[in-house]
Amino acid sequence: PFPLRFRASRPEFRQLIAFSLPLGLNGALGVTFDRLSRLLLGAWSGPIAVALLEVASRVPDAAIQAYMGFQSAFFPNMSALFGSGHAEQAAAALNRTLRLLCFAGSMAILALYGLRKELIILLFSPKYSDAAGAFGILLAGLVVAVTNNLLHTTLIASGNSRAALKAGMFQGFVTTILYLALI
Repeated sequence: PFPLRFRASRPEFRQLIAFSLPLGLNGALGVTFDRLSRLLLGAWSGPIAVALLEVASRVPDAAIQAYMGFQSAFFPNMSALFGSGHAEQAAAALNRTLRLLCFAGSMAILALYGLRKELIILLFSPKYSDAAGAFGILLAGLVVAVTNNLLHTTLIASGNSRAALKAGMFQGFVTTILYLALI
């Protein structure tokens, strides 16, 4: 039922590249800046510090993976709102979602922060109790990461992949400064 020949027009191809290239660069920058902390920490403090950071990042990384299921439902809805010309409704949905996730996430993080050392010992072992400090910092960063992801998703859904790239570059710059300050 499908034709066997490939057809693409030059303007459509350029439009596709103009939209997708910033998204690809944003993804590459995200991975680079995410792993930069491990490289800096390993260079300055050695492999034990990197191991402690990896232990501390397990729960926040799992929370991000759980959030990605939500994003899978959020993105198509935002795309539909923008595609049908309802930018005001999309902005209202974004604001409500940000308030809900930031409040619920902050309350959960406060509870976990109070029990960070006990949680590390329970999930891993007493040998990793030194990771509790990094765990607390990473928990605080979790709300920022989710908020940033929602904003990126909304920018992409609105068709503005270049703004998403600019926001990603700014986040990477700020994150690098914070890595240097905290390490």
